[in-house]
Amino acid sequence: MSRHDPRAYVFDVLKAIGYIQQFAEGQSLEIYENNLLLRSGIERQFEIIGEALRRLTTANPAVPEIPKIISFRNQLAHGYDTIDNEVVWRAIDEDLPKLRLEMELLMVEYSQDKGQRG
Repeated sequence: MSRHDPRAYVFDVLKAIGYIQQFAEGQSLEIYENNLLLRSGIERQFEIIGEALRRLTTANPAVPEIPKIISFRNQLAHGYDTIDNEVVWRAIDEDLPKLRLEMELLMVEYSQDKGQRG
C-alpha cells in the first residue's frame, strides 16, 4: 500500500486507536492524569489519528471530513498547555469505538472497490 493509497491512512488510524485502547486498558482518569508516560503515549496516538484523517480527506475528497477529531489533534499538538485530561479520557471511551467502526467500514469499502477494479 503506497502512502497515497487512502487505505494506508485508514490503517494508521486503526493502528493508533488500537494502541490508545491498549494503553488505557485497566487505567483510570486519575492514573492518566498522574502518569506522564501514559498521557504522552495516548496524546501522541491521538495526534497520529488527526493527521491521518486530515491526509485521508485530502487523498480522497469523497470521505467526509472529521473536523472535530482534526481540531482535537491540533489542540493536542499546538495547545499542549490547555489540554483537558477529562476530555481526552472521555474521547477514549466515547469517540474511539465509533471512529474504529467508521474506519473498519471504510476499509471494507476500499477493499471492495479495489477488488472490483482489479
